[in-house]
Amino acid sequence: MLLKAWWYSLVLAAFPVSVCAQQKVVWEAIRSGNYLQAISAAELSSKGDGTELLELKAHALYRSYQVEEYHKTIKQAYQADGNRSRAEILIRMRMADYYQMVLRSDSTIHFAQEAVRLYRKTGAHLSDSLKCYIYSNYANNVRNWRGPDAANGGRWPNRIRNQYLRAYLDTAMQLAVNDEQRADIYMILGTLHTDGLGRYEIERGQEYIVRSARSISYLQKAVELLRSPTRIAHAYALIGLNHHYMQKYGKADAAYQKAMSWLAKDSIIQSAEEYLTVCNWRGHQS
Repeated sequence: MLLKAWWYSLVLAAFPVSVCAQQKVVWEAIRSGNYLQAISAAELSSKGDGTELLELKAHALYRSYQVEEYHKTIKQAYQADGNRSRAEILIRMRMADYYQMVLRSDSTIHFAQEAVRLYRKTGAHLSDSLKCYIYSNYANNVRNWRGPDAANGGRWPNRIRNQYLRAYLDTAMQLAVNDEQRADIYMILGTLHTDGLGRYEIERGQEYIVRSARSISYLQKAVELLRSPTRIAHAYALIGLNHHYMQKYGKADAAYQKAMSWLAKDSIIQSAEEYLTVCNWRGHQS
């Protein structure tokens, strides 16, 4: 089984703090994993900054895998944003997220690179939170880029790619303003080190053992910071995938079961999409 989970990798919130009471309600619902509640609250509210509420709604749609509604909402947010420099950067980052979800890697990479290029060109005055999103979004969305020699058939070794993207994530961590963003960065770092572990079965190198241990360490740090059952479950599912690649099938199954217990919290399936993903990964062990 090859890792096909890159579109599940997580993107950071660009809108973590708001002075508007209703925005705080929506944000807290997102932090707690109550995505449908967050969407409803954002739609019903007629107070405060409509642009901010659209952004929060888009974030909740992203987390709940409502792909086409997310696509529609990010375009509405783009049209409503009075800060055009900011809007042009944000729409490119969000389009990168959209294309990642629909598994269009070339478009994902194009928009992620465009967002960074435009940010550097315009020098827009952005919040630290949004800057964090720019750097982490880039690292997350260009993970499947073949590298600068792709046109000549080359491909980055995972070690070189990780070193390059780690620089972006280090900057993102310095700019992070809350635990949600820090957890997202740890999740991306965990996923970076998971990539390519499937070759352990063939090569049996010490490098794979080290990378797996680092990945699990990052994912455990993310769990400590997260409040959303769906996102905690996803971190445990990635830990299970790590163990699976390293042929530690008992540990893998235990991690998958822990993920499923979070997804079935209070006898309610928190996310059907995530639940099916975990079942699929777990099923590959049988």
